[in-house]
Amino acid sequence: SIEPRWARFKKHIDYVAFEPDERSFLKMDPDNTEFAKYEILNYAIGAQSENATINLCQDPQVSSVLLPNTELVDLFPNSDRFNVKERKKIQLTRLDLLPLTPPDFLKLDIQGGELNALIGAEDLFPSLLGIEVEIEFLQVYSDQPLFGDICNYLKKHNFEFMDFTSLIRWERSTISRFGQCIFGDAIFLKSPENTISETFSLEKISSYLGILLIYRRFDLIARPLKLLP
Repeated sequence: SIEPRWARFKKHIDYVAFEPDERSFLKMDPDNTEFAKYEILNYAIGAQSENATINLCQDPQVSSVLLPNTELVDLFPNSDRFNVKERKKIQLTRLDLLPLTPPDFLKLDIQGGELNALIGAEDLFPSLLGIEVEIEFLQVYSDQPLFGDICNYLKKHNFEFMDFTSLIRWERSTISRFGQCIFGDAIFLKSPENTISETFSLEKISSYLGILLIYRRFDLIARPLKLLP
């Protein structure tokens, strides 16, 4: 579902979502008329177009092409949600090979597969203004990339880390009031200077300003306006 911060702008958004788990895909509304355009695709996206195996966990929301890191998740309550119930062959597809209108913004939540999805979207980077990506600080899944890996990769492609939009802590017991910070969501944006220097159209710059408003980056809004010719 769309993030609440974006919900009030639904009628202006061309929304395309991907859901490879058939259980979750069948629960999604295929004909949502609240958006300017709306499409749900039963694809899995990755670094290459290739065959893969998805591990379907007890809780569909934690299913992944990576195996759960039981050494970590078993330290916390409700770890049985990571129990793999079935393994299914799927086709991974590079996002930049799909016949889609180049997006302004990406939101990635792929249970450890975010870096691979970014690698498979590189040809879309020139059109992208921002990315919100789920990041982990510990390996919830075996051999998954962590926050530093994603941050370093996106920095090479002129996306600056701006902030965490959420941080999730797991508690080892109900007695704890704080818990251990395991994962969260991070926002990466092209800088105002890069956005203007790439000679985007006024419509594109308007989208950039809209993203800054949605994420309350008021400190950045004045900068592109000063840089406009």
